[in-house]
Amino acid sequence: MIRINDVSKVFKTKAASINAVQNVELNIEQGEIFGIIGIVVLEKVHLSVC
Repeated sequence: MIRINDVSKVFKTKAASINAVQNVELNIEQGEIFGIIGIVVLEKVHLSVC
């Protein structure tokens, strides 16, 4: 099992703080397949099998 609890990410600029992710929880049970897809600098897609 993979468990992620209370993940937050704040980007700070001179003008403001931006909450990109706030208090995220994720539980992946054994045997589940999941992927995280999004626009990132290195254009990676992550796929994990538990």
